[in-house]
Amino acid sequence: MPKCVSGCEGFSYNDCNKAPRCSYINGEKNQYCRLAHKFKMNKYPDCQVTRRLKKSEKHNKSAKVIQQAFKRVKQAREIEIERETRGANVVARFMRRTTHKRRAEFLKAVCSDSGVCMAFGTNRKKILEFFGGFTNMDYAVSPVKKIGNVSANGFVKEVKYEKRGYTSYAVLKSAAKPGADNLAYEYIVGQFINAQSKSFPCFIDTYGLYYYNSNAAWSHSKRSVNMSASTLTRDLTLQRDPFNYKKMCEDSKHCAIFIEHLKGVQSVGDLLYNTVDLLDLHLFLLYEIPFILYQVYFPLSILQKVFTHYDLHQDNVLLYEPIKGKHIKYHYHSANGVVTFKSPYIVKLIDYGRSFYKSDALIKPREIYDHLCAEPDCDTCGWDSGLSWLDPVLQDDNFFISSSIVNPSHDLRLMYIVKNSFNDPYVRNTSGLSQNSQVLYNTINAILNKVVYEVGITDPANVHSGTEPNRASGLPLAINNVGDAERELHDLLNDPFLKGANNRRHLDANKIGDMHIYHDGRPVSFVPS
Repeated sequence: MPKCVSGCEGFSYNDCNKAPRCSYINGEKNQYCRLAHKFKMNKYPDCQVTRRLKKSEKHNKSAKVIQQAFKRVKQAREIEIERETRGANVVARFMRRTTHKRRAEFLKAVCSDSGVCMAFGTNRKKILEFFGGFTNMDYAVSPVKKIGNVSANGFVKEVKYEKRGYTSYAVLKSAAKPGADNLAYEYIVGQFINAQSKSFPCFIDTYGLYYYNSNAAWSHSKRSVNMSASTLTRDLTLQRDPFNYKKMCEDSKHCAIFIEHLKGVQSVGDLLYNTVDLLDLHLFLLYEIPFILYQVYFPLSILQKVFTHYDLHQDNVLLYEPIKGKHIKYHYHSANGVVTFKSPYIVKLIDYGRSFYKSDALIKPREIYDHLCAEPDCDTCGWDSGLSWLDPVLQDDNFFISSSIVNPSHDLRLMYIVKNSFNDPYVRNTSGLSQNSQVLYNTINAILNKVVYEVGITDPANVHSGTEPNRASGLPLAINNVGDAERELHDLLNDPFLKGANNRRHLDANKIGDMHIYHDGRPVSFVPS
């Protein structure tokens, strides 16, 4: 059985007296900080600290409230609640002044599943700091496992990190060939995305940029189902300068990045195309897809002048379900009012290798392109190194994709794919649905049919992959860009009929907590139930 720690040990006289649960013993022989006599440690099963109650208080309702408050502070599941209490300040001082072992014990106590905490943003900073930002391979342990199959753009491996008995995971994404989307550029975009992930939970963090030391090392990693962490450590070198344009071009095949890991995820494509039962597919489309789309298009609307994903298809939109059978209550605070709904999923967008970004803190994509063109060892401005998307031209033959130019219409691709799914003859057969579900189908489909895409594409083989930019709103008749998409979905999710269906599908008793996302750049806030 693990040793219980009260949190008072090691405090100085002044810090001990400031802590509401601690008392300083100042004897002739012994001077130390301990748990005050007004409190007790319940060693089984979870080392919970509670106030000692008088007999007259045991059945008093207010005493139960106090116990619940102490338990909530003990769990420390949410940063803002920690900062609003004196107990949180004690925990912060405790973390700064104690050893790695105690830091590990703290994380195990308040964040036993690091993946869930990272997804919610709870203690994310502490976890990153504990593992050195996941750029220190010292904490990687064997085996390193292959995830999925090698795709056109790359192959991925799950890397387990362990330190002082506390574990977390990261993904190593490696290029599959020289012409695959350049991972050094994706790392640069990732630094922009890391700043946005503090406000929008749909983004994943990018940790480090690496290169394989040889082609043999890259080949071994590509073909291995499992490999040792020591081999990976030996075969990879951390790249401190992501703007080494010569290496970005010449060694693009050997590039790799460490990114945030999500265990047990499914893509939107998995559920759209692999759901065999028609009723299950209808339930997903009618009762989950609208809320998935809003998680995507709210942030894209806010960022429409500074970010375009440019590869927003169904397989790059992942659905992370933190606790099976439970849901999150979302509160999106938009400029037009609050949108509230329930969903079992946290949506995560991946693959930023073609994305446009604009940030005062980072070099502009167009400037990267100019550097590549000036690099004598970088043929055709990086065209053969997965950097062709940086060409600052929007035209038909590149699907109106340019990582150097914003295109607020291109990311309607996901909504367009969902629109096509709704209009598939198989899905249009709604005869088995209830009358209420048929009403929902018609309501959602009417909005999806407003999506304007494929504009300017002349090759029939490319019609599903791009569209000309159209910054002008087409509402109420057409959805021309991500801003239009957010406004239409905002109104849809506030429709009383859809809200009622959403509430009936997800009962309050199964709520994990409340997540608040803001349009004004404030950090995301999660309040556990």
